[in-house]
Amino acid sequence: MSDDKIKILEEKNIHLWFDDSPIALCASMLALDIDKAELFASVKFMNLQTTNIRSLTFDICCYDAQRNQVECIPDITYNSLDVARNIEFGYKRRVPVKNPQTRGIEVILKQTTDISGNLWKNSWGLPFNTSLEQQSIFTFQGNLNRQFIDICTRSHIDGTVFSFQPEFEEKYWLCGCGCFNWNIEQECFNCGVGKSWLKRNSSLEILEKQSDFVEQQKTEIQEKHSEFRQYSQNQEDELAEFANRKKEYQKQLQKQKFQKTFGSVGLVILILAVVAAAAYGIFFYVIPRFQHTSASSDFGIYQKQGDRDIYDDFLEYSQA
Repeated sequence: MSDDKIKILEEKNIHLWFDDSPIALCASMLALDIDKAELFASVKFMNLQTTNIRSLTFDICCYDAQRNQVECIPDITYNSLDVARNIEFGYKRRVPVKNPQTRGIEVILKQTTDISGNLWKNSWGLPFNTSLEQQSIFTFQGNLNRQFIDICTRSHIDGTVFSFQPEFEEKYWLCGCGCFNWNIEQECFNCGVGKSWLKRNSSLEILEKQSDFVEQQKTEIQEKHSEFRQYSQNQEDELAEFANRKKEYQKQLQKQKFQKTFGSVGLVILILAVVAAAAYGIFFYVIPRFQHTSASSDFGIYQKQGDRDIYDDFLEYSQA
């Protein structure tokens, strides 16, 4: 409702109820219309009864900054309504506030009628005085909320609809979904969860026991996880040791292969050396001796032939 032309002086967003009242107060606002320089009030209600609302009448009490009542606006009436249960209404209507000293308001519901003509009256003339605000289950119960959701899941109930701590009073009970229910109603009007089931399974005692059970499960899971991690570590150590052994074995194989190759090469070199030595001996020792022997033999033949020639020449000379 607020914009640049509206200055909000007071705004309350809290669900309030008056004992046995068929209507709840959801919000109220006191604001200043800057263009018109006029104060006005807006009020939001919600129907709690099973039948539709046709009309209601209420008063607005105005207070100054020191909480002194400075004005009362009586018998503000909404007619021709057809509001179903659990539906909010009325916030768009502006109720003029004449006293400029007003800085806060209070709403007093006087009477209502439903579509069947049933009349309800506030014979005490008291304002809304019972808070229907619920603690958020996330802040009030903290981690217990998760246990409650687990319970809902096991019971085939949609736990995601529950955002509040359930409350059970003498004349009404507030469901975890936030819905107001009369005490005679055994199921939530909004989400349909059973009152007895919700009361039994959302109690702190149950949730604390469930929490202990969950913590025990967590401990067991952690222990199993530790065992698995230790087993995995052992497996990794064994694999690492196997890899090291494999590397050592490969090194040994390489070494043996090198030694074998080196031995074969050495043997070949040795054979080549022997062959070379033999060739060297033959070339430098045997052949020269053989040539020397052959030359000596030829010289002897040549010497004998020369002696014979000389002899023949001598015979020829003697005969002459």
